Amino acid sequence: MLVHRVVALRLGSDVGHFSAGAGLRLPRLDFDYAFLSHQHLENTHRVSLRVRIEEPRFARMK
Repeated sequence: MLVHRVVALRLGSDVGHFSAGAGLRLPRLDFDYAFLSHQHLENTHRVSLRVRIEEPRFARMK
């Protein structure tokens, strides 16, 4: 689920598994966090950071 093209929320489930996450998208920076559970393994937290350092080569014209 994307809110105003800036915030993303995610939920998921499977037998013995649950996951949830959130992301933030800024003009040159993306930040994502996810929590994953598993019935046999320990809980896991994942974090990612993406930095865009150059302008896109092709931009959509308005």
